[in-house]
Amino acid sequence: MWGQPIPSLTKPTRFLMDWLIRLVLAFQLTVLSTLADPLGDEVAGLKLNLRQFRPLSSNELRLVVDLGHSAGLKRVATIAAADGQSPQSHGSLVVGSDEVVSGRRISQYTVEVRAEPFAPGGDRVGKFSIDSREKPFEIHHATFTIRGKTMRVSCDSDLDLVAADLAFSALEAGRITYSTDQAKTNAAAMDFAAPMNINNKGGKVSIIFKTSDRSCWDFIDGRLKEDQLVIEQASRGCS
Repeated sequence: MWGQPIPSLTKPTRFLMDWLIRLVLAFQLTVLSTLADPLGDEVAGLKLNLRQFRPLSSNELRLVVDLGHSAGLKRVATIAAADGQSPQSHGSLVVGSDEVVSGRRISQYTVEVRAEPFAPGGDRVGKFSIDSREKPFEIHHATFTIRGKTMRVSCDSDLDLVAADLAFSALEAGRITYSTDQAKTNAAAMDFAAPMNINNKGGKVSIIFKTSDRSCWDFIDGRLKEDQLVIEQASRGCS
C-alpha cells in the first residue's frame, strides 16, 4: 500500500545484488581494457636517444611511431637522432624495432623518418615524412671495451670479433706501424677512441672514427700482423 515503508532486503537478496554489482563492474573493466590505447603504451615504452635533435612531444612521438608502422615495423622500440655525417641526416630520426642481443652482437631493424627536408614523394604525417619505398633495414652492432669504456660499434653481421678485438687493442696500446709516411701523417690527429664502424674480411681491417665536425669522418685501412696493426691508408672524408 502507498505510504508503507519498503521492507528491508533479506540476506539472500542482498547477496544476490552484491554479486550482480560485482558482475557489472567486472564487465565494465573488461570493456575498458579492450578500449586501451596500444599506441600510447608503445610510445610510453620508447627508448629515446635524440642527442642533437630537438625534444619531441608525446603527439610527435605518436606520429613518428605511426610512420614506422607504415614502413613495416611491427613494433617501434627506439627513436634516435640519425648519426650520419651527411647534412641530409641532420634532420632525420632512426626508428627501430626491438633489439635482438646475442652475446656481444646486437641486431635491429630500422627505418629513417625525416623532419627536414621532407622525403621526396614520401608519406608525410604532420612535421615528419618517410620514403614510401623504404623498407626496414637490418643493422648490426657489436660491443667493445675501449679505454675502459664499453662502446657499441656498427659492423657487418659476419664481423670477426677476435680480429676486431686485436685491432682495437693494438690501437689502444700503440702497437701500430704504417706502410707510408703519408698514412702516418694523416693518422696523427685521429681519435682512435671514437670508432663508429669496423669491418674485417680476408685479413684486412677497416675502421671509421667520429670527428668533432659532424660533416666529416676519419678512416683507416690496414691489416693485422700478429699483435700489430699495420695501417696502409689513413684519410678524412667530408660530405
